[in-house]
Amino acid sequence: MAGALVIRVRFHEGRYHGSGGWPPAPARLYQALVAGVAAGGRLAEANREALAWLELQDPPVVLAPPATPGQGFNTYVPNNDLDAVPDIETVAGNPAGYIRRKDGWAIAASTIRAGKTVRPWLFNAERPLVYLWLDVTDEPERARLPAIALGLYQLGRGIDPAWAEAALISSAEAEALIAEHDGRALRPGAAGPEGVAVPERGSLASLEARHAAFLGRFRQVGTGRSARTSFTNPPKPRFRQVRYDAPPRQLLFDLRWPDGRFHAVPPARAGQLVRHLIELAAGRLKPALPAREGEIERFLVGRGAGAADLQRRVRVFALPTLRAHVDRAIRRVAIEIPAHCPLDWRDIAWAFSGLSPLVREPDAEAGAPILIEAEDRSMLDRYCRADRLWRSETPLALPAGRRRIDPARREPKPGVERLREDYAAAAAVLTALRQAGIGERSLSIRVQREPFAAQGAWAEAFAEGTRFSKTALWHVELGFAATVKGPLILGDGRFCGLGLMRPAERPPGAYAFALPRAFDARDAAALACALRRAVMARVRDEIGNRELPAWFTGHAPDGEPLRDGTHRHLAFAVDPEGRRLLVIPPHLVGRTCPSGEDRSQLRQLERALVGLSLLRAGRLGALELLPVAIADEDPLFAPARIWRSVTAYQPTRHAKRDHEAAIIDDIRAEAARRGLPRPDILALEIEPGPRGGLSVRAGLRFARAVAGPVLLGRTLHKGGGLFVGERERT
Repeated sequence: MAGALVIRVRFHEGRYHGSGGWPPAPARLYQALVAGVAAGGRLAEANREALAWLELQDPPVVLAPPATPGQGFNTYVPNNDLDAVPDIETVAGNPAGYIRRKDGWAIAASTIRAGKTVRPWLFNAERPLVYLWLDVTDEPERARLPAIALGLYQLGRGIDPAWAEAALISSAEAEALIAEHDGRALRPGAAGPEGVAVPERGSLASLEARHAAFLGRFRQVGTGRSARTSFTNPPKPRFRQVRYDAPPRQLLFDLRWPDGRFHAVPPARAGQLVRHLIELAAGRLKPALPAREGEIERFLVGRGAGAADLQRRVRVFALPTLRAHVDRAIRRVAIEIPAHCPLDWRDIAWAFSGLSPLVREPDAEAGAPILIEAEDRSMLDRYCRADRLWRSETPLALPAGRRRIDPARREPKPGVERLREDYAAAAAVLTALRQAGIGERSLSIRVQREPFAAQGAWAEAFAEGTRFSKTALWHVELGFAATVKGPLILGDGRFCGLGLMRPAERPPGAYAFALPRAFDARDAAALACALRRAVMARVRDEIGNRELPAWFTGHAPDGEPLRDGTHRHLAFAVDPEGRRLLVIPPHLVGRTCPSGEDRSQLRQLERALVGLSLLRAGRLGALELLPVAIADEDPLFAPARIWRSVTAYQPTRHAKRDHEAAIIDDIRAEAARRGLPRPDILALEIEPGPRGGLSVRAGLRFARAVAGPVLLGRTLHKGGGLFVGERERT
């Protein structure tokens, strides 16, 4: 009976120093397993048979926790020049470290050292690194693997102690393990020169030969005064290269008439158009490749395809035009062929080339539009961009449907029922994300029938010509914790021309991270400073050794704080009541449109914040951070007339006489600088601050509702001066 073998590797610390990137290649795990059970340099026969069986299996699926590159460091070791110096003797007490040979002085040892840069990968040590071999046969050798895994003691370099456990599970349990993994599942694809090293037949024998050669790498040649030591490099181990998650081949066709004009298809006919083209292409391929008719049915048409075939199926999707002042009509069709699809992409390109999108018979005089290979791929590139916010262009087909209201409207749908339907649809979207292999955590899900674009079509309009009912189609908006690269196609209709999403064109906003526990408002400054240091360090990792822009640091090139009063740099806020940390761009603080520099730095900031999950905050400890969405009704950002202090406001000027009057004037001046109307001060709580300063909590009331964030005062960039909106009582 076929099942699966799973090996879970856990590290003593959340650091990995091995070469080759993250996660470690399956070949590195195989070497670690061999080293762990080779007691005294010898393998027991039972272990040898089990490891020989493992090298014959297909490459495993790798489930790795998210990791980020840490700070690199240089280490220096003597290079091979020292090995070539005969009869060397370091001169005792020589501060320069010269080496004396029989024929005189040699070069200094310090000048023949080689520097090596080591940059560890940082991750959460509580989450295991999982290797999953699918569809392994039930043979006696595999039962020995759990005992072999217990012998693993390190993975990577010698400073990467680790331990492992192995188990034999069913295929259903293996698929559930992949579905529940909240990261990306790395699946093996086709073999290639730029792949990842995995074991193959002969790997174990090559490791044994390498070990034996390593023990005898130094050999005495000659006798007497002509004797010398010969050094021989041991042979490299034998592994094959397999590409993991190799990018699929993308084909793009234009729909054009014989005279070169574009042919436009209404967007609501996307599913019908794709199904029509797939049937025509299959009709071409089957007579040309009669021996592969079964594969054409499974991987192109989809008939008879099982769960194991989903990652290898061809995806055909129509591209609605994304341009301002242009309708959403379909003028292009794209095709994605996975790297491990058994059908050759050239055969598929031939099958679709020249097909007519017309379902009816064409006019003999006018001719018919056909599919022509596109020269301009810019429209496809717009769907393939990486973004955090996505909206459906064609609706998602979900198993959670709506109850259709009778046209006579005798039985209206109550709000509770609508809410229940929306929740069921949102849960179905999460399932669709797992089925599509999207590992990034979704922060927000919004479902509706109406299109998100003014020129789009309602969800139920796409049901004609497909196998889906009108009530099963939903338009969806998704917000992710990190950027997700397109094309993003979700739902049960992802192979039928439905479920295509596009990056949402939205203004950049703030970023929020949930804290693991509550903190006092007096800790706001320490938390904000820790977040500021972490963000600047991550930006530094992104840009290299270049100087950090003032947009991130708030300091001029000479190290002095920016004093021009424009506050054109990041603000780091702390929301103790909501248990959140916030990174707020300067255009939101100053209520201005983002400039070109702002947009460039915002893209840099977005890349730097991906994977931020741990904050070291000094005496407050190491805090696990969780990215969270900022809702439209968030009290820190939603419009309100009354605002009150969440963290202490510190005046920009020192009040020497009447504290209260001076603070009121200071708050009003700060509001004017932030583009806010003049507020009425409802309440003031003044406390002495450090170095003779003042710490103020205030209530503000504006003549009209203003949107947040409201950040005022001298410390607005470092955790202070944050206000929250309050609802007015009627």
